[in-house]
Amino acid sequence: MNNIQKYYIYSVLWSIITLVTSGSVAQTFLLEYGFSEENVTVFVSVMQIIQVLTIFLFSKGSDSVKSVVKTMARAHILDIPLCLFFLALCFLTFTEISPVYIVLLLVGGVYSISVGINNVLVYKLPYHIMDMRFYGKYISISSALVGIVSVIFSIVSHFAQSAFGFMPAMRGIYILTVVIWAVFLLVTFSMKEEKVKMPEKSKEKINLFKYKPFITLVLPNVLRGFCLGIVSMAITIGYYTELIDGVSANYVIIITNALTIFGSFAFSKIARYMRDKNIILLCSIVLAALLPIMTVFGTGAFLVVYSVIYFFLIILNNIVPVTVTKIIDYKVAGQYSAGRMLLNTLGTSLAGFLCVPMFKTLGVIPTLALSGGMQLISGIGYYIVLVGIEKKKKQEGAVV
Repeated sequence: MNNIQKYYIYSVLWSIITLVTSGSVAQTFLLEYGFSEENVTVFVSVMQIIQVLTIFLFSKGSDSVKSVVKTMARAHILDIPLCLFFLALCFLTFTEISPVYIVLLLVGGVYSISVGINNVLVYKLPYHIMDMRFYGKYISISSALVGIVSVIFSIVSHFAQSAFGFMPAMRGIYILTVVIWAVFLLVTFSMKEEKVKMPEKSKEKINLFKYKPFITLVLPNVLRGFCLGIVSMAITIGYYTELIDGVSANYVIIITNALTIFGSFAFSKIARYMRDKNIILLCSIVLAALLPIMTVFGTGAFLVVYSVIYFFLIILNNIVPVTVTKIIDYKVAGQYSAGRMLLNTLGTSLAGFLCVPMFKTLGVIPTLALSGGMQLISGIGYYIVLVGIEKKKKQEGAVV
């Protein structure tokens, strides 16, 4: 196999590993095992925080890494404790859940370090294993394969649970996960790396807190992160409200994977006919309107409303990075992106920590309404900034 084929396999296998160790499948498994909704939301938030801390600590020395491929592969060795822990839970039952939860946080933290390191290096990987002239083609094929395999995996998982029961099916899934991890590691190590000259980075440093485009969008980015965090807890919310169980949770997983493909495709079409600011505002309005009613009308309505919400969330997640390139100067792109990621993750982590406590104090519907309102405020913030940029460009054009 050549590097391109290995890259496709790498991408597909990693998507399955993340799905069953930190994604929707992992949430469902932990809830069915006996962990509380609050345990699960905090676990997800802790993993996100450790990932971001790792990114900021590792990014400073990442340019001195001699072998990107080998470093990524070695980092992925840190994935196995969490994979084995999930597998062990499939066969073991504990009367006291608290010690088990502590171990979960520890192995999850180790796994998050791996994810953080790879999030730093993954953008460098293509430069070392492929001809960058065809990168767009390769990444589009990779994304399509990831989406297709994820949907197939989710459907097979659903039928396995229906046929054999939840826990027996999960035993098979996590045994398969360990096998997938071993193949994934072998494929990663086997990529042939070429020494290339990386694009030069700007040496100019800025103080983000004195940079107007960053300051203006601090609150919108945190609020968007909070809403994103709430939506990503859909399975946990469904369990909390008793609208879904181990079987129906698979529908959420299938919907999520299918809409990731469809939403990204739809975005490419929508972006041709609508301006960025209008797309962001429209998505924000839809999320604000639908989030409060997601849990009102039963399981069927929950799945339908979630599908619409997630579709517009995918559109939003695609348009924001594109919009950022029009808001900031290229010379500060790296620093700005790191800061924006930190703010988004801060919001997402807060959602994980506060989700269930807010349900208990405010109620589910008010909490979802508040989350939708946060996204609406975020969307309006981006809209105002983009309107200002358009006016500035028109004035500059008039002067010329």
